[in-house]
Amino acid sequence: MTDVTAPGAGGPANAAETRSIPAPAGHCRANGQNTGVVSICRGEDGERARSPLVMVIDDSPTVRKLVEVGLGRAGIAVVSYPDGIQALRAVGHRDLERLPDLLVLDLELPTMSGFEIARHLRSQPEWNQTRIVILSRYDGIIPRLKARLSGTQAYLSKPFTTQMLMDVVTTSLGLARW
Repeated sequence: MTDVTAPGAGGPANAAETRSIPAPAGHCRANGQNTGVVSICRGEDGERARSPLVMVIDDSPTVRKLVEVGLGRAGIAVVSYPDGIQALRAVGHRDLERLPDLLVLDLELPTMSGFEIARHLRSQPEWNQTRIVILSRYDGIIPRLKARLSGTQAYLSKPFTTQMLMDVVTTSLGLARW
């Protein structure tokens, strides 16, 4: 498990958000159509390449926006939801073109805790390849252990910097450093 201690904020939100940010040349970006997610794009060599898809579940619109902008600038497609129920509903209704490669998950959510969401997803075979990163204001041993037992691969403490987020995401996805 990757541990990073890291500026976040809190606050409720009512709707799922999808953002598209212009990506650097040779990278994929969200397309703004339907779900706002691109699963196929062209790399610098002209070959079709799949952009990583990251799902963010956090009740704070500020944190979601920070993650969306930070990852979007690196050419990573991001879809976000204010709670786990909306995210699971979107996946269940096939609102997404594919399952995310990485899930950035807050622990304190309004309807289901991050631990419950992680355990639920890990019980589904189709989610076995999805990496889960916890993003939480809690920095103690107990939440980190519970996160690990819930099937997560990394733990990022709030407050965090964009560089800390990028380090955890690139390590979790096995990407080259941006």
